[in-house]
Amino acid sequence: MIRKILFLLLALQPVLIFADEQLTYDGFLDTYYAYDPGQNGTRLRDYTTQAYYNEEPAINLFSLGVKYNQENYRAKISMQAGSSVDANYSAEETENIKYIQEANVGIKLSEKLWFDTGIYFSHIGLESWASKDNWAYTRSLVSEYTPYYQAGGKLTYDLGGSDFIGLHLLNGWQNITSNRELAFGLQYYNQINDLLSFTYSNFIGDEEGERIFNDFVLKVKTSDFLEFATVVDIGHQDQLEGDSWWYGLSLLSKFTFNQDLSLTLRLERFSDPDQVLVSSVSDESFKVWGTSANIDYQIYPNLFWRNEAKLMFGGNSVFKDNDNFDQNNLLLITSLSYWFNESRDLWN
Repeated sequence: MIRKILFLLLALQPVLIFADEQLTYDGFLDTYYAYDPGQNGTRLRDYTTQAYYNEEPAINLFSLGVKYNQENYRAKISMQAGSSVDANYSAEETENIKYIQEANVGIKLSEKLWFDTGIYFSHIGLESWASKDNWAYTRSLVSEYTPYYQAGGKLTYDLGGSDFIGLHLLNGWQNITSNRELAFGLQYYNQINDLLSFTYSNFIGDEEGERIFNDFVLKVKTSDFLEFATVVDIGHQDQLEGDSWWYGLSLLSKFTFNQDLSLTLRLERFSDPDQVLVSSVSDESFKVWGTSANIDYQIYPNLFWRNEAKLMFGGNSVFKDNDNFDQNNLLLITSLSYWFNESRDLWN
């Protein structure tokens, strides 16, 4: 089914080329250099898809996309490459599928109701795949261990204002090419007022046992200078040896000094004692804390320089320390990213 959808979308591409007045183009390039002293001489870092390569200049994500928007129809095709792509799609049965970031079409069923189908970004979580849209450069563990992408269909209904609800029928948890039992997801977004918003998302499906996952996001903007965000994840899965639970927490505060300079501080906790999502490299129970500081400088409106220091620590020795294991892990990273959203005027 997925291959048929992709064939139809690719067949649609010549039609899009001749509809210039209804096309928009976007591109994103995210480059970085990461230094993880605990993994000297090791190229691939553990427990992450962001800053995946260690001690080498690399492209985290490069994407190019085209959108078609009409009153009653819409479509998007975007291609991608980069180290985060290699990490995220490693479990897919068809390797080349990783180069397709999004491939979906939508039809307007009523004034406030849309149906979209294909490959699209996950409906779960605070942090997006494109680092420029996140408060911190790296994603928190609660975001790393929720889907980045999904395949299936969704109904989205506009509840008025900025509020909406979405219902998803999915081909499993972050999966395109494997045959899975159909899974279900829901997302509810409520813009409570100008300063406060709340999002609830979930996933219910069979992932070698019934998986029920809940994600809660609360964002508070106290002023133009200070914003807060809280993410809480709770998951449960049936397994042969019994029920397993995991949870995650992320607390972020963002200080915007001016239109060019900002600072984000983050505290996080992730506990997956039965290793439902996290495969511990030392095979010890994965229960860790994390803290990070992220300084951003906007060189141009669409040219971003970001620097982050991140420390992970826990009660068990689950981090590589060269030939041994340690309770702590340090990451230092610098990044430069550039993007455009139209086919012309690339410097805004």
